[in-house]
Amino acid sequence: MKELYLNNKEDLEICMKRVKAWYFGEIIDRPPVNLLSWYPQKEGFVEKKYANLRDQWMDAEHLIDRYLNQIEGRKFIGESFPMWMPNLGPNVYSAFFGADIVFEPSTSWLTPCIKDWSDLDALKFDLNNPYFKKIEEMTKYALSRCEGNFLVGYTDLHPGLDCVSAWRDPQELCLDLYDNPNEVIKAVKKANEPFIDMVDRFHSWSAISNNISITWLGLPFEGKMNIPSCDFSSMISTKQFEEFAMPALLSEVKAADYNIFHVDGAGLANHLEQIMSLPNTGALQWVQGEGESFPIMQWVPLIQRMLAGGKSVNVILSASDLDAFMDAVSPKGILLTIFTSDDEEKIEIIKKVEKWR
Repeated sequence: MKELYLNNKEDLEICMKRVKAWYFGEIIDRPPVNLLSWYPQKEGFVEKKYANLRDQWMDAEHLIDRYLNQIEGRKFIGESFPMWMPNLGPNVYSAFFGADIVFEPSTSWLTPCIKDWSDLDALKFDLNNPYFKKIEEMTKYALSRCEGNFLVGYTDLHPGLDCVSAWRDPQELCLDLYDNPNEVIKAVKKANEPFIDMVDRFHSWSAISNNISITWLGLPFEGKMNIPSCDFSSMISTKQFEEFAMPALLSEVKAADYNIFHVDGAGLANHLEQIMSLPNTGALQWVQGEGESFPIMQWVPLIQRMLAGGKSVNVILSASDLDAFMDAVSPKGILLTIFTSDDEEKIEIIKKVEKWR
């Protein structure tokens, strides 16, 4: 295997070690800090015109040309990494079973395909599915161009209740938990059956890139890494979570060497004890939401609950909240994600975090 390197990330090795140490609740020299930026296109880059949005989403060559233009000469400071992943939207895994995707300029969604529960039998996972073949093509094309420039991520995979919610429609599925619980359980089982094979398959492709796995979360690990989630469960009770979500999640976390659970807001936090009981899940990502959910300080007691439960936590916060957060929380088990495009501010943030005790 070739030595892994990135020409715009000279400290790649130590940064990856910080991330892995964080997952296990340890600190090498300082807590890791993922400093995310928005990179505009450089002057002179020509955007292609397309007949439709579907073609635009699926043009891997142009998407990678655009990404390489964005990151050329950029600095990846702290535990931020150049990464490109094939992306057809959050429901692409559901589409691998035969459903169709509707593309919008900045996102996509699945056309609900279970109008009646008898429609479930028609959904079949297929490696020849056009969406799966496109993700495979995009991944392998990215791997052919990534060396020295960027890491290639897994596409966004959502099995379990989130997959079934896309097939059925979230509102209908909420009613089904009462009216058709056995059908829901059957559908969740179908959604999860190919998942472990999917992670293995994606990782076999990533082995071309030195056995590194990375997802939309942007944190690379040596080995298989997954971001379990169940956003639909923000609308259900803890009893329903135990019955309908946990069996799928217990199966899902077997797929990877490392799991970081995506806790998306207060609704998901209602199920925190069950989430923290998942095996092979060393870390949580806390996403507090928008508007009144900011600033981060109101969530410090919840974050401390996570830490006390033996989980490392990825916390998203504003640079303006950093001092107050460091005063309130111990650094052990914390990985910070901060959005800023100012390189000088990034360096100042790192200097602050180095003194965090």
